[in-house]
Amino acid sequence: MKVAFIVRQVEYSIPLGVAYCAAVLKERGFECRVFEAGIKTDKSVGEVVEYAPDVVGATVISGTHRSLVEFFRTLKRELEFVGIFGGPHPTFFPEIVAEPGIDAVCRGEGELALAEFMEKYRDRGDIPSDVDNFWIKRNGRVEKRPVRPLITDPDSLPYPDRTMFIKKYPVTDLHGIKHFIAHRGCPYRCTFCFNHAYNRMYGVSGADCYHSRRPESVCAEINVERSRMNVKMVSFVDDCFTLNKSWTIDFCEIYRREVGLPFQINTRVEHLDADCISALAAANCWLIHVGVESGDEEYRRRVLNRRMSNEDLVRVIKDCRQAGIKVLTENMVGLPTETYQQALKTLSLNIAAAPDFAAVSYFTPYPGLELTKYAIEQGVYDGGVDDFPENYMHYTLLSFRSEEDKRRLVNLRSFFNLGVRHPRLWPLYNRLTNLPPNRLFRTLGDLADGYYLWRLIPRRTGVRDFLRLFRQYLLSYRKVVNRWVGN
Repeated sequence: MKVAFIVRQVEYSIPLGVAYCAAVLKERGFECRVFEAGIKTDKSVGEVVEYAPDVVGATVISGTHRSLVEFFRTLKRELEFVGIFGGPHPTFFPEIVAEPGIDAVCRGEGELALAEFMEKYRDRGDIPSDVDNFWIKRNGRVEKRPVRPLITDPDSLPYPDRTMFIKKYPVTDLHGIKHFIAHRGCPYRCTFCFNHAYNRMYGVSGADCYHSRRPESVCAEINVERSRMNVKMVSFVDDCFTLNKSWTIDFCEIYRREVGLPFQINTRVEHLDADCISALAAANCWLIHVGVESGDEEYRRRVLNRRMSNEDLVRVIKDCRQAGIKVLTENMVGLPTETYQQALKTLSLNIAAAPDFAAVSYFTPYPGLELTKYAIEQGVYDGGVDDFPENYMHYTLLSFRSEEDKRRLVNLRSFFNLGVRHPRLWPLYNRLTNLPPNRLFRTLGDLADGYYLWRLIPRRTGVRDFLRLFRQYLLSYRKVVNRWVGN
């Protein structure tokens, strides 16, 4: 039995959710391939029709859901198959199963749920209605099942099938940065993150939200992958890599001895004490992503539910850089009810901390988030799901208290990283934020961000591979921005 996985577009990173699901299905005898929906729908549909899968699945993020619904609807005219949506959007908005072309949605973790669904479908020849995590559509009615318990032993899963992507789209192997997962889940309740809603859906809290792999298993996976693909840097996509201090210290010792490649992590400043920073530096941690989100300490505590102080943020960022680890801060502008003057506090905090890169985006009100509810309550968002952009770097759905605030906040995203890197030029950028938002400002900001991100990569590619990667960047940029350049 054949399964086709659809991704909205091919980028540099390999989506691990799809790769894990494919690995589990292949262990159970299913044939799997991946296809890009892309912007040339006829060509993409033709490739899938030629493969003739029995089941077509897609991981769906809010913002990509409209184009993927249309892709499945078009594909249904050419091919008979069972269409399944999984991923963040159907997890929190499973009602999308009512759309034409969609036969089922999978909420939450998909690996074991999809495997059970596929085995029962293979055995019975009909869409099963007794698989937990699934909502199915049958005869115009939606049948709903609850979620199954979380996977508490991530090491019980096979390594994700990255080779499926590399064989089909070799560009995914060029840059040498490969993504891995060491932990699943996060116990924190940041209002802008999906984890609080995800944990509530599963009825878990505290330690029950967070499940770690063995350090030895993580390192073994990295070494297996570097033997068969281009791995020059390891990127851990866990929400909070250093949550467990003893695990972190053990991992760093094993990684230093058995792998040694530069790696990057996401974490919180509360879990970066002197011991952790020293261990990470010794293990060749190259880059740490730290969430700042807002420089307004009271807003960050009251609205975002993040209780670290500005003083701790600045101190830990400087400690990491002093230890030889580069730091990327995650920031948002255009938060619900935020004014331009409040957003400048975020800029000022970054200038004081002096990270190597200051990433900034607009807050996107995804379904189920506490901050989305707050935005609706405050009258700055109408709750429309189908208005989502595909790229939250270039468009905001929120309204603002004044047109001046909106204009300056939108422009601030374009000049933010330049302002942090070159604070002496901020008076010039500050004046430019008074002008109407435009494509020139967006492009300038994107190019500056791309350049500074490129400088964070520890090893450079050759000229030929760099040009191929740059071409892929332009293609991806065109796909996600074209719809929004007029805003």
